[in-house]
Amino acid sequence: MPGPGSSIPTWTPSRQRLEGVLRSSPPYPMVVLPAEGGFWVDPSDQRIYHDSSFDSEGNPVISDSLLGEHEDSPCRTFRAHFLQSEHFNFCGLEEGVGPMVLSVKYYNDAENNDNHIRVILRLTSGTQHKLLAADGLPEHPSPILLARMVSPDISISTLQPVLCPRASELLLNFDEHVLVNNFKFGVVYQRVGQTTEEALFGNRIHSPTMERFLEMIGRRVLLSEHTGYRGGLDTQFGQTGEYTFYTDHQGKEVMFHVATLLPYSETDSQQLQRKRHIGNDIVSLVFQEGSTPFSPDMVTSHFLHAYIVVQPLEGDRYRVSVTARSDVPYFGPSLPSPPVFRRGPEFREWLLCKLINAETACYKAEKFSKLEQRTRTSLLSNLVEELTSKTSDFLGIPPTEANTKIEKSEESGGIFKSVKKAFASRTKSTALAEMSVVGKSLPKSKSSSSGFSTAPHHHHPHHPDLEDGGRRGLLAPGRRGAKSDSGRGSVGTGSVTSSTGRGSSPISSSSSPDLTARLGPTIHSESDTSSLNSMEYDGSSRISPKKRASL
Repeated sequence: MPGPGSSIPTWTPSRQRLEGVLRSSPPYPMVVLPAEGGFWVDPSDQRIYHDSSFDSEGNPVISDSLLGEHEDSPCRTFRAHFLQSEHFNFCGLEEGVGPMVLSVKYYNDAENNDNHIRVILRLTSGTQHKLLAADGLPEHPSPILLARMVSPDISISTLQPVLCPRASELLLNFDEHVLVNNFKFGVVYQRVGQTTEEALFGNRIHSPTMERFLEMIGRRVLLSEHTGYRGGLDTQFGQTGEYTFYTDHQGKEVMFHVATLLPYSETDSQQLQRKRHIGNDIVSLVFQEGSTPFSPDMVTSHFLHAYIVVQPLEGDRYRVSVTARSDVPYFGPSLPSPPVFRRGPEFREWLLCKLINAETACYKAEKFSKLEQRTRTSLLSNLVEELTSKTSDFLGIPPTEANTKIEKSEESGGIFKSVKKAFASRTKSTALAEMSVVGKSLPKSKSSSSGFSTAPHHHHPHHPDLEDGGRRGLLAPGRRGAKSDSGRGSVGTGSVTSSTGRGSSPISSSSSPDLTARLGPTIHSESDTSSLNSMEYDGSSRISPKKRASL
C-alpha cells in the first residue's frame, strides 16, 4: 500500500478492501461487499454451499421452478383474460385518490357452481389484479365495492362506465407501456489480481474461456452488417468497434456491450470510450478469469444497479453470484445450491432470464421509481380523460363531472399562471393609460416591460424546454412500436456526464440508460418552475423606450 509520502494516488476503498481479502487465505469469495453497506449479494454466504442440487452422477440440477418467467405481470393480464371477451370498464377521478381505471370480467360456471370475478384496478401507485370468489358477495356487486375488495384503502364515491369504441386498445396500451423488447447489458472481463476500475476497462482482449462463454449466451455479429437492435452501438462508421455479441430471447432482443470489444485508447487510462456504454447500462455481467473477488463499488456509475458475476470452473461449469444495490428488490429465477451450472441451453435460459428480470427489478430502485411514478400518474390521468371524453362523444351527452374536473384542472395552470395573468392584466392597463396621456414626459432610463420578455409566446429564449407559458417536458410513454436507436431511448437530451470519482467524461445520449419505452418520450405538463420573466402580452401593450420618448 502506498506510504504517506508517496506520490502514488491513494487506493480507493474498494481496492483496499479487495487487496486485504487477497492477502488472506483462499478460497476467496466471488463478491466482497462494502463494509458500510448499500448492496446485497446472493448467495449471502460466498464460502459455504449445500450439495442438495446434484444428481447421482454429481452434475448440478436446474429445476423447472428456477427457470420461471419474466416478471412483467400484471401488465399482460388484460391481454390474456379480457381482450376479445365480454368485460366492463369504469373510470373515475377524485381529489386525494387520483385517477383510477377498473376492469371487471365475470365468470359463470353453472355446472360446477364456480362463479368468480376477475378485477384489474389501475391506480397511480400501480396496477393490481385479483380473482374474487362470487360467494359471499352481493348478487350484483357495484364497481366501487369490487375496487375496494382489491384495494381496501381507496375511498372513491363514483365510477363512470366506459362506453366507447377502441377503449380496449387504450387500456391495453396503458397496461403494456412498461413492457420492453430491447435490452442491453454490459460485459466486463476481470483477470486474476485486478482490483481497480481502470484495470477492468483496460483489458485489451479477453481469454478463449470468456469467448466460449459469450458464444453460449449470444452470437458474434459484425456491427457493419447488423440490422437488429444495436443498443447505442455504431453500425455505420465503426466508432464502437467492429464486432459485438447479440441474441434474441423469447421475442426480446439483447445486445451485449463487451468491454474488450469496444475501442481501446492508448492515452486514456479510464477508457471512457468503453465506460460511456457500460457505465450507462443498468445491469452488467462480470466474467472472472480467476478467483479474484469483485466489489460492486469498483465501477463508479450512477446507473449500474446490478451485477451477475460468473466464474468458470473445470469441466465446462460456471459458478454464479448476484449482487445489487440495496434498494433493488430480489429478482428471480433463483440460484441453485450450490450456485453452479453446466454449460448448455439450460444455463443460457437461466442467465438471460436473470439479466432481464434484474433490469426490471432495478426500475423499482429509488433513482428510477420516482421517475416511473411521475410518468404513470401523467399517463393514467390522460387515460381517464380520454376515456371520459370518448364516452361522452359516443353517447352524445355533455361531459361528465369527472371530465369537467380534468378540464378545469388543466385550464387552471396553478398559482404561477394566475400570477402571470394578474401581472399581464395590470401591465396592459397601465400601458393603455400611458398611451392616452399626451405631452407627458416619460423617464428614458426605465422600461415599461418591467423585466418581462417580449419574445413570442411559444418560445423561451433561455429555456427552450419551457414552452407555452412555462410548460416543461416530462417523460411519459408514447405509442407502441416506435424503436429508438439506443434501445429504449435516453434520459433527457443532449449529453450525459458520468462521474468516475477521478474526473468526468461526456457521454453521448445514444449510450444513456434505455428508459424511454418504460418511462416514456416527452409529453407536456404545467411546470411549477415557470418564471415571471417569461410572461408575454399583446403587441398593443409593448412600448419600447424609444417610442415612449417620442410620445
